Amino acid sequence: MALRLTFLLPLAALLASGCRATAPAAGIPVADDMVLLPVDSAGLDGPVAAVCRDGGALLMLEASGTRLLRRQFDTTRVETIPLTRRVTAPRGVHADRFYFYVYDEAVLYRMSKQDLELRAWLNNVRVTGLASYAPGEALVADAERNRVWLKTLFGESREFLDAVTVTRPGPIGTTSEGVFCLLAAGRRLLWFNRAGIVTRTVVLDRDGDYLAVDDAGRVFVLGRASHDLLVVTGRGYERLRLGGLSDPVGAVAGPDRLFVLDGGSRIVSFQLP
Repeated sequence: MALRLTFLLPLAALLASGCRATAPAAGIPVADDMVLLPVDSAGLDGPVAAVCRDGGALLMLEASGTRLLRRQFDTTRVETIPLTRRVTAPRGVHADRFYFYVYDEAVLYRMSKQDLELRAWLNNVRVTGLASYAPGEALVADAERNRVWLKTLFGESREFLDAVTVTRPGPIGTTSEGVFCLLAAGRRLLWFNRAGIVTRTVVLDRDGDYLAVDDAGRVFVLGRASHDLLVVTGRGYERLRLGGLSDPVGAVAGPDRLFVLDGGSRIVSFQLP
């Protein structure tokens, strides 16, 4: 059973204070000393459809489906990586040590960081989550078939988690030491190992849309409508409210900051407690 915790650490230096408590959509009060305010915001030159982490950088997929943008955590300088084919209606982006991955409504593409040639890698799939299994191999959450597939380096696809284990699979994150975390049906968090064995389940009290994992293994679940942030640890989860956002459409956890893609037009960063 999920354990809901009150905030355990003093956050006066990081969090806003001095106003009345507010209530999120789930009806659980969020006091103003639990509202996290932005420490930085950077506008983007054009609309961005999705964001992910690529080592020590943010990797963004332009809504045009023609370019990737790469920005180091500690700078606003942006590197442009053109795609060799246009991705229609782009929905997501991912990266590992050797490859970039992008996907639309029905196709998952892969591009080597050496030759930068974008090629279709998996067809007839509705990708809702992607995580690196090994360099060049990925776990693919498929909402069309209620499955998580393991896509190998040489193109083989095999079932990794079946429809009994996952319903409406969503975003996937890698925690540490080969442990993965998946958000299913909006509010059910599953941790599973490299053998596909589920080791832990936490049921949240409201739906989330985006998932990020920091270097310490904490899982962050962000809801698009409520702007609530759930911080999930081994003891349960805590709730924060992210201030200064209009329409969050993606989140990435760095070593000490949470980066949120807001409205596809700017990156807003928050200091993590």
